[in-house]
Amino acid sequence: MYKPPKLARQVEQRERHRVLGVIALELQIRTLVLCISFFRPELLHLPASPWTMAAAHKAGDGPRFTVRPFRAGDSPEARRIFSEGLLDQPCPAFRGALLSPTAPCLLLAVGAAVYVASRSMAWAALPVAALLALLYLACRMVYTNYLREMLEVDMADIEGTYMGRPGAGFWVVEEQGGDGGLRGVVAVQAAEGQPGCCQLLRLAVDRRCRGLGLGRRLTRHVLEFARENGYRECVLDTTTVQHRAIMLYQAQGFRVTRDKVPLPGQPLLSLVTNIYLCEMSLYPLDAGNHH
Repeated sequence: MYKPPKLARQVEQRERHRVLGVIALELQIRTLVLCISFFRPELLHLPASPWTMAAAHKAGDGPRFTVRPFRAGDSPEARRIFSEGLLDQPCPAFRGALLSPTAPCLLLAVGAAVYVASRSMAWAALPVAALLALLYLACRMVYTNYLREMLEVDMADIEGTYMGRPGAGFWVVEEQGGDGGLRGVVAVQAAEGQPGCCQLLRLAVDRRCRGLGLGRRLTRHVLEFARENGYRECVLDTTTVQHRAIMLYQAQGFRVTRDKVPLPGQPLLSLVTNIYLCEMSLYPLDAGNHH
């Protein structure tokens, strides 16, 4: 059937747009699936709900825990708990990045520019989805890079780094009964270049036991150790997206001394992801919560 040249071009253009739209939609779906797999891969193997465990613990029916010094055989479990604690941070960090001014403005500008050029919402959505995936990967990179570094430094030789050294220590929370596994870790050592000051490090709680007060117990144990060893001040670093950790430390008497500190050597990454260091201090140590 004969079609006028102009009508044929219009039909061909519509068909091309339809095919490109299908391809763009498929790419967006694949990007979304990739993001979900990065977001919460552990959803494939759901642990027991920490809220259920917390309710049982408060009712007196939950497990019992003991804080004790690190032993040589604890290293694999201690490294696992510390790793899980860091790898749980990219998801809240990504949400925080989306609430910052930088990321939404960038996403809006790119999407608008592509839409003006293509007049296609499908094509405009494609680079936005790609940038969202890259933003999440950037948030994840902050914590995976730090984790890789720590696992190659002090966490590679916990006993040699912390145990038997004056003014330093590493403790674990052990569950009584059941499998008797480790449920939390924390460390302390003298702060470099700050006489009379110690640094709290590596605080992490097994994700199955969060909400049971184990982080608070470990923090208080470190502060008591610091007082007994003559320290006058305790400092620590965390990231601004770890709101629950900051609240825990503040409940023990710590105060924020500096926030919005760019990641060492990565100020642009801090700007894009909205992940900054938060420095906290407890001075004097007697001002902390002893109860």
